[in-house]
Amino acid sequence: MHSTYPGSASNPSMELTVKIFCKSDPNLNLSVRDNKVVLAKANPSDKHQLWYKDDKFGSNVKDEEGFPSFALVNKATGLALKHASGATQLVQLEPFRPFEFDKSLMWSEGKVIDNEGYRAIRMANDIHLNMDAYLGDRPQVQDGNEIGLWEWNSGNNQIWKISPHSPGHEKQGCHASSEGRLEHHGHDGPYSSSDTHHSSHFDSASSLSKKPAVKIFCKSDPNLNLSVRDNKLVLAKANPSDEHQLWYKDDKFGSNVKDEEGFPGFALVNKATGLALKHASGATQLVQLERFKANEFDKSLIWSEGKVIDNEGYRAIRMANDIHLNMDAYLGDRPQVQDGNEIGLWEWNSGNNQIWKISPHSVSGHEKHGGHKFGEGRSDCHGDDCPYSSHTHHSYHSGHASNLSKEPTVKICCKADPELNLSVRFDKVVLAKADPYDEHQHWFKDDKFGSNVKDEEGFPGFALVNKATGLALKHACGATQPVQLACFNSNDLSLMWSESKVLIMKAIDV
Repeated sequence: MHSTYPGSASNPSMELTVKIFCKSDPNLNLSVRDNKVVLAKANPSDKHQLWYKDDKFGSNVKDEEGFPSFALVNKATGLALKHASGATQLVQLEPFRPFEFDKSLMWSEGKVIDNEGYRAIRMANDIHLNMDAYLGDRPQVQDGNEIGLWEWNSGNNQIWKISPHSPGHEKQGCHASSEGRLEHHGHDGPYSSSDTHHSSHFDSASSLSKKPAVKIFCKSDPNLNLSVRDNKLVLAKANPSDEHQLWYKDDKFGSNVKDEEGFPGFALVNKATGLALKHASGATQLVQLERFKANEFDKSLIWSEGKVIDNEGYRAIRMANDIHLNMDAYLGDRPQVQDGNEIGLWEWNSGNNQIWKISPHSVSGHEKHGGHKFGEGRSDCHGDDCPYSSHTHHSYHSGHASNLSKEPTVKICCKADPELNLSVRFDKVVLAKADPYDEHQHWFKDDKFGSNVKDEEGFPGFALVNKATGLALKHACGATQPVQLACFNSNDLSLMWSESKVLIMKAIDV
């Protein structure tokens, strides 16, 4: 048995813990006791009640409704929830191996059931079998209640919430809009709100400082970026060198915190100041700024994007806990937004000053401002500037040169013959007879821009990078033309692909 989750130190996505409870009694948490999965009276100090939600395979392995899969790993023991052998049987536990895919450890959440955010948790490969707190002949769940699988009956003992754990602050039971916010104080946060405005002073331990920055602009004038000026949130004339116009989109709580339409929550943190966008006090009031503390959940800093409004990818940005209040570039009596324009909240009126785009920032200056439709110009990379060499053939093993080298690989096959994998052969993209030891058949799915770059149906963009060569799939020059290969460059939109809705349930093995 492990006292802590094995490998969590090497898995940044696994550093945040969650608690899991059913609606039947939110004061009982899912726990491990005597090597069994049970409900236990809530105790925030008991690590047996804390879990890691490992969703690294979620972009590739979906349930039949298209919801991403994940594993649930107990913090105290390192054991993962394993499917029961069938209906009416108990959920099992098994040691978790972070980089091995085991479909019997894969679960998914269904759609939101009610306005409190509860969902079914079910086997990813059989969504008809749901996690169920067995009642037997009891009217109510209780401490020690065992957990099994059962066909859907819509009982409160079958709907669950996976909720971020915030020691000492978080109210047990939900993240509903009526709850109080989580305060944070002191000067120990990873992002400085001082007037020095040096982004290089971001704590090196923070994952945000290593993430790509984004810029944010409204359709009313895409040449004005959201910025911080004199501790106020304003629009400013686009300047790619001004870090006050750059933001980190922190979506680590997004898999657990959704708005009422099911869109994930996120925080927006200014690169220069470390200040995060905070909800205004109400309609017609100005959006505020507050010092961001990376590992504390504060619902007043959580925003969501609505559905895509037009074919350019613009969306509303609104409070995650009240989607009727939208970010609005105040016009007043002006016909158009302008430099220095303040930003507030307003009820939806569908104006161009209310629809926004969160767009990847291109340091190299190749990015076309105002839109990210797939197929726009690419920026070539040559020589030593290319992070993945097509000559060394093992660039991913070269240490810190790439974050992708630490990611799990995927194989890609079509339904016409699943025994043939997508591969690189003689600098061409081909199908090859499946060979698990051939790294030319292994790919990294780089989806770091997926929350910002969408196709016209709203599906996230990603790059596919070959493990053996470091070359990425590049758009063909047109219909009927072969797909190309190019040196990987994260600012090149011609390397961005998307997946459509699920046509048939098919897990991609890794």
